[in-house]
Amino acid sequence: MIFYQEKLKNKKMTIPWRVWTRLLLVATAFMFNQPVQAEVCLPPTVDEGLNLDIPCVGVDGQQYTAQILYKAPFWEYLSHAPSTCEWKVENCATLTSTMDLTVPNFALDGLSQIAVLKFDANESAPLRWTYQKHFENRAGESNGFSYNHGTLAPAKPTTEEVSGKKLLAIYMVGSDLEGRYKLGTKDLKELIRGYNALTNKEAIAVVVAFGGAKNWPGMRYASMAQILADSADNKFGNETGDDAYLYNEPRAVMGDKSALTHFLTFLQDNYGKANPRFLVLWNHGNGFLGYGKDQNNNMDGLSLTELHEAFTDSGTEKFDLIGFDACLMGSIEVANTIRHHAHYLQASQELEPGHGWNWEEVIQRYANHADLIEAGKSMVDNFVDNETHGKNRSGKTLSVVDLNQYDFVLTHLNTFADALTAKINAADPATITALNAALSPSSGAESYGKHGSNRLEFDLKHFATLIGGPESEALSQAIDNYVLHANNDGTRQNANGVSFLALNHNLYLSRKKVDKDQMVSFNGYEMNLWENLYVSESVWQLYKTIHALAQSDSQAPTVVDQVADARGGEFLNLDASDPLAQATGVVATFTDENLTTVRTIFGGVKSVEGEDNQLFLSVGAVQARPTEKNGQYFASAWDGQWYVMQYDEDEDPVWMPLAFENQYTDDTGQALTVYTAEVQFIRKVEDEVSTVGFFGDLVELFGDEEEPFPDDLAELEITFDANNNVVAHQVRPYLVIHENEADKRGHLAPGKETFDIQAGDEIRFLSTWLKFSPAGEIIGARFYPTTDGMLEVLQTPVFSFAAILLEDDEGDEMAPRYVMAAEDASGNITLTAPMDVK
Repeated sequence: MIFYQEKLKNKKMTIPWRVWTRLLLVATAFMFNQPVQAEVCLPPTVDEGLNLDIPCVGVDGQQYTAQILYKAPFWEYLSHAPSTCEWKVENCATLTSTMDLTVPNFALDGLSQIAVLKFDANESAPLRWTYQKHFENRAGESNGFSYNHGTLAPAKPTTEEVSGKKLLAIYMVGSDLEGRYKLGTKDLKELIRGYNALTNKEAIAVVVAFGGAKNWPGMRYASMAQILADSADNKFGNETGDDAYLYNEPRAVMGDKSALTHFLTFLQDNYGKANPRFLVLWNHGNGFLGYGKDQNNNMDGLSLTELHEAFTDSGTEKFDLIGFDACLMGSIEVANTIRHHAHYLQASQELEPGHGWNWEEVIQRYANHADLIEAGKSMVDNFVDNETHGKNRSGKTLSVVDLNQYDFVLTHLNTFADALTAKINAADPATITALNAALSPSSGAESYGKHGSNRLEFDLKHFATLIGGPESEALSQAIDNYVLHANNDGTRQNANGVSFLALNHNLYLSRKKVDKDQMVSFNGYEMNLWENLYVSESVWQLYKTIHALAQSDSQAPTVVDQVADARGGEFLNLDASDPLAQATGVVATFTDENLTTVRTIFGGVKSVEGEDNQLFLSVGAVQARPTEKNGQYFASAWDGQWYVMQYDEDEDPVWMPLAFENQYTDDTGQALTVYTAEVQFIRKVEDEVSTVGFFGDLVELFGDEEEPFPDDLAELEITFDANNNVVAHQVRPYLVIHENEADKRGHLAPGKETFDIQAGDEIRFLSTWLKFSPAGEIIGARFYPTTDGMLEVLQTPVFSFAAILLEDDEGDEMAPRYVMAAEDASGNITLTAPMDVK
């Protein structure tokens, strides 16, 4: 790298603060009309003196040529003029709103690089840039990661008169939801049905930006009239002609802030006089990790930082209401971003089931309610209570909050966080006990966005209530004033309308710690986790305190004793008439000050040939019951029966390796239990085989950490009543998200779509082998498919509770055994040695 090592070795290392008045003058000087495009733009050229001649540079939707002279150690502006060539992303440079210049195809000394030049905002200096960084030139490759935000050609002004009208604007990143399942198409058809049913069509303006899917490359803007015309062949995005869309750019990346900025600017310029203005962001959501995955660009999405920058850069005025038809966006971290750009926020705390909101109802309720808040409340209730649009008992939550009350919530959240931090640092026993209970995955705070044994978010009010104290009460009251309306389908009964980052989520705990100053200095790199989850210094200190507490506890719970033939009445405070009092079972006692949950795992064992070790195959896991003795837990004897699925009338049912998830009582008083299983799942969708993804507790067991996750894995969730009858079941996709090019494996996030298992699907259940030493210590684990291959489902599946036969790989019967597993608040896990079923 001769160029960078020698010719720029004296580059300026510090960047002065931005001088906004100077930027404004420069931006004003660049405001010319967009020229007619002709021949394809050539790449930049660099002469021997390092002077730059750039045939195309994008500035705020405009396109220019530019000449920049090198005057060591910086480049200085010489001239610019309107550009007449046809934009080519791998050749054209871009100038950001802060005047930083990204130059692709920077060819010198036989190398082709992307160079980033940092604007020097020193007011006394001429316009000049200093070298900041370079990286390998990948423009034009299909790896999906954007190295610069690009510049989109400006949109033509609309002629629609919007004064006195309501605005409904939708930013629909189709992603796999459209590319695989045509859910964007379904929602647009719902929108059409709702619009056609309106008696006051003239009172609402509708504009939709859609793209980001395999069948929707780039991005288009369409008015309601254009959507109606586009639907004639039951497909969207395939119209031709200059008037087919308000805007059409096949090279746009909807998961990049440049596209959202462009759309928001278009709305401000053309629909700014509408009142009220309702913007909905449609696609996958992942809480503080961001929103909107572009299927054509490696599922590249928008971080909360990018969302904020897109709104800010567009100069749009505050929307009256911003909604997310996306998962997990009803959090305090999301509100911290959106509060700058809207008065009210409508979003789900939990994963959204089905294909999201019922758009036939959304447009009607928005158009027909004179009061915006009442319209929002009506949309919330319709989403949750409508059984014909997305199954009930599938985790539906939705709320509408008043962002004008955000500061009051934050004030009380800071007070609560300061008090909790102080008590943790003082090792207050009552606080530590309450904290461990709140962090318990099975009986703690209401939680959302399950990632294996982890949760992405906690319900803020429920968590505070479990901690207790006057600070909790004050925070709860502030939340009540902030949440205008919240609803849930009965499965999330402690969903109070706003969530926050799960304090013990290992995505947080496993990352390298940084402080606030470091975090701010990192602004701008891809997927800035810390900036996106940062709410306040008090909350930040609480996160760090919880992290330190977890880091200080590396000791797993200790097994004190275990009994395989215990009688329930001896350990549980039960009336003699209770059947459990006479039942035998398994008991184990653990010591750990931070113990949060204990489960009993049913399974079978086999010997390892040539070894003294044993392999334990996990069949299912149930919640163990605490006895009156501290740290002691009991589970009833296993009678060899477990949950099975009949998939083919000519074949025996297969057992399902289910794990206890939670219990709740529905609005009829019926007690329900939820179990989950890891599966491989394939569904044939519209003549195309579709696979959906997976997340397991022990993902490191599924191949090398450098290998990408497979895409044919999923999570099955089944809800049973007290008589073991199935009330509901669903398969949920997981997405593989790569933070950057170096992240080969990626991380997994829950998808938005859910499925019932149907005839024609293929499925295979995944269990786990645990290897135990002769001393009963676990020394290894791996995933284990319970069948040799995928099972083709040839009937509507029938679930039941029946006796099962456990066989190993060779078809030999295995002896039934118990294992009890204890987990503490830091995620440390201990398993007892396998015990005989008696």
